[in-house]
Amino acid sequence: MKVTDFLKTFNFHDSLLEHCTYKTDSKELLFEIDFCYWVQEDYKEGFDENGIVKVLFTGVSDFKYDEYDICSDSILNFVINKAGKIELTVETDDGDIHTFSFLSDSVEMYK
Repeated sequence: MKVTDFLKTFNFHDSLLEHCTYKTDSKELLFEIDFCYWVQEDYKEGFDENGIVKVLFTGVSDFKYDEYDICSDSILNFVINKAGKIELTVETDDGDIHTFSFLSDSVEMYK
């Protein structure tokens, strides 16, 4: 899926970042997220309100973030900035803000 379509389709605000793995050799970036289904436009009462999903970006380049211990960090936004880079911004329980920045060819989400 195109990254622009992906970010228009899903709302990640208030979901929790659980883990991040970047494989430089295969240019893959995997985020494990405790995803808020209840925030999505198509959510139906009675279904799971949240659950773990894996978001896999492929063709990743220019990946940057300040390495820190990820621990159920609240996602503030997941956007494409004015320079065309994808940015995932999170807030820790201590109030620290961290941003993951990268380029990617495509993305898929798995349960």
